[in-house]
Amino acid sequence: MRSVCVMLSILTLGCGGGRVSPSAPPPEQSATSVVMEFMQAVADSNLTRMAELWGTARGSAASTRNPPDYQRRIFVMHSFLKNGGHRVVSETTEQGRVAVMVELARPGCVRNVPIGLVRGPGGGLLINTIDLDAAGNPVKPCGVNPRPGNPTVPNPPGR
Repeated sequence: MRSVCVMLSILTLGCGGGRVSPSAPPPEQSATSVVMEFMQAVADSNLTRMAELWGTARGSAASTRNPPDYQRRIFVMHSFLKNGGHRVVSETTEQGRVAVMVELARPGCVRNVPIGLVRGPGGGLLINTIDLDAAGNPVKPCGVNPRPGNPTVPNPPGR
């Protein structure tokens, strides 16, 4: 029995401790597809996948465990971005930074939310910044707009 326990311990250590490496976006994936995958994770309440797609040039929050409060931040992002339809409006690249504008549709209005991406260590894009102010208050997402540069557009009739 003892030899079985020792053997399992060795196998566990040899396999990386049983820890599964988070799935980062492949290098060839476009910014739009990374953002759409992130927004789908928001819609599915898949906080783990959101952490795999959000991070810095050092890697995803899921793999680096940074910032130390990344799980709380993922929860806050989820709270601000859920409960709405979404679509990518534009994608731009400037000085190595990629920006994607996402239209977030909620009952009564549409908000434009800028999302910034960076290249991670494997070359794949990771979401790095999300302007949550632009998304609006999760409780009153289409109230008075706090910033004049980001218009709150009423939904067209029937939307």
